[in-house]
Amino acid sequence: MLLFKNPFLRIVDKKKSTTTVDTGFYVNFKKLGEKILKKYIIFFFICLFTLISCKGETNSITLKSKHINRIKLEEFPQVLSEKSHFNINFELNDENAIKTPIKDYYYYVLKEKKSDIIEAKLYLRNEFMDTNVSLIALQGNKLKELSVSSESDWYKTMEIPLPKGSIIEIDLRIRWDANGSKELILFPILDNFPHQYSGLGASVIRLFVTNSKIDNTHTIDIQKHIEIEGGIRTIPALRWIEQNNESIPLVTEEQRNYATNFYDKLELSPISYTTNADILYLDNKGDVEILDSVSLNQGEQIILNFEESKMKKFISNNGRKKFLLILNNRNEAMYYDYNAVNEGLLPHTRSFQQVIEIYPVQ
Repeated sequence: MLLFKNPFLRIVDKKKSTTTVDTGFYVNFKKLGEKILKKYIIFFFICLFTLISCKGETNSITLKSKHINRIKLEEFPQVLSEKSHFNINFELNDENAIKTPIKDYYYYVLKEKKSDIIEAKLYLRNEFMDTNVSLIALQGNKLKELSVSSESDWYKTMEIPLPKGSIIEIDLRIRWDANGSKELILFPILDNFPHQYSGLGASVIRLFVTNSKIDNTHTIDIQKHIEIEGGIRTIPALRWIEQNNESIPLVTEEQRNYATNFYDKLELSPISYTTNADILYLDNKGDVEILDSVSLNQGEQIILNFEESKMKKFISNNGRKKFLLILNNRNEAMYYDYNAVNEGLLPHTRSFQQVIEIYPVQ
């Protein structure tokens, strides 16, 4: 016969004619309650510490009208073509950095060598259709947080509403590591431009930002460019291909391109010189990963094969817009390349930053 202790049962001791209460359960219950209370207190302080440590940094901000300055066409700091549907321009503030021209190109020297914030103005123009622009900033291969002058918090990405006909200016701030890479990259991701990222530059901005002026006595390897298909090719075109080396078929739905079959091969067209390039993965939520480095030999077509498991992850349709960014002449090499063009040592710049979208499979 099993006996179960009822915590609410009063036991009467007939011999002593007194009423006693079994307190064993209550003692155990009290100890159990103390343990649970301690766990909740510890959990509370862990959550509180996490909130405090993460204060000021969240994933994204959608800019409102108070963050955006609407400007006139003549205030846009570059000559605009009537054929161009989208334009982006970016300039560091004079208070923050010195714009140092090297003839046709320029770079920036920070006024404070230990500066941890870059202040700049971002200019956008849209003449195509209503869209949102997700902005990502990189220092070299690392994502850098963004903010605007009227905000105290920092964000991985920034979403900018950009209706058709908009010409705007934004006071932008970017976190910066003075001891890190000297390469600042801005990548605007447009929601409703399905063919914007088909293997070309796609309005990616890459600037050389340093703490001091550069020594121009550095020499670079001056290669003789060869002609390819009747011309000089300085930038590789990118395209996704199937096993038969034909372009993958795409379908467009709601301003978004989709692939119809699995794919894992990327073709880079021949260029007129030899260089090394880095391959970065990034998406509109601010995830960044360096995948590989590749040698591009003069006049040779390159086909890259990606791991099947990696590509299955990339092409999954999880709502994110995903891209490969392929770029060469990192850091000082970009500066020396521009300077060689200015000095007449090279006929064309050999620095590029090409983007291709990773299309989800429908």
